[in-house]
Amino acid sequence: MSLFGRGVVAIWHGLAEPGRRNFYEWHNTEHMPERAGIAGFVRGRRYHDLKQPGELFTLYETLDTDVLTSSAYLARLNAPTPWTVESIRAFTNLSRALSEVAFTRATGDGAVLRVSRFDIAGDDAASARDRLIERLQRVELINGVVGVHLCATKIDASAIKSVEKKDQVLARPAAWTVLIEFGSELQDIGADHPLAADLFGAVPGISGLTTNVFHLQVQVLGIELARP
Repeated sequence: MSLFGRGVVAIWHGLAEPGRRNFYEWHNTEHMPERAGIAGFVRGRRYHDLKQPGELFTLYETLDTDVLTSSAYLARLNAPTPWTVESIRAFTNLSRALSEVAFTRATGDGAVLRVSRFDIAGDDAASARDRLIERLQRVELINGVVGVHLCATKIDASAIKSVEKKDQVLARPAAWTVLIEFGSELQDIGADHPLAADLFGAVPGISGLTTNVFHLQVQVLGIELARP
C-alpha cells in the first residue's frame, strides 16, 4: 500500500563491527518500539544491503510533517536512553532526512526496496518536484514492482539540534529520496527494469546520486503499540 502518512524519517548509516551485535538487540527491542510509540509515528522499517551488509536503512512514517518537529519527538531526541547513547557510537556514514511525502503509489508493501537519493541544482523545488512526479508516474506497478514513492527533504527540520545527535557526525541529507518497492526476489531482469534502470541520470542538474537495494529485516507498527 502507499506510505501511511505524509511525513518520513529516513536514516542511512553503516556500523562499526564491534557494535554490530549490540546494535541489533538495541534497535529491535528498545529503539524501534520507542520511536513507533511516539504520537504520530505510524510505522518503522529497517533494511540492510545484501551486497554491503554493513549498510543499513531505517524508514519511519508519520501522519504528517508536523510530527517531525513535534514536542513528543523532540522530547525523545533530547532524552536518549543510556542504551541509545552507547549504541549510536557504532554508527558510521550517518545521514538523516526528515521529509515530506511528495508522491506515493502502491499495490502493497515489498520486502525489497531500491532507495535513490540525490540533489537537483539550478531549479526551484516546485519545478523539480513536478518533473520527478511525472517521471515516477510512468513506473508501472507490474513485473514485481509494488510501490513507488518520492520524499522531499525538509532541510531545516533535518538540521534541528538535539542531545541525541550532539556527538554524531551527520552528512548533509540529499534533497530528494525515491523509494521503489518490489514484492519478489527478481532474477533475469532487463536493463530497463526499475530495479536496475538509471531512472534519474538524465534529469538536468542532478548530482550526488546514490542508490542501494535494501532488504527488509524488521517492521514495527505504531498502531500495535497503542492496543490494550
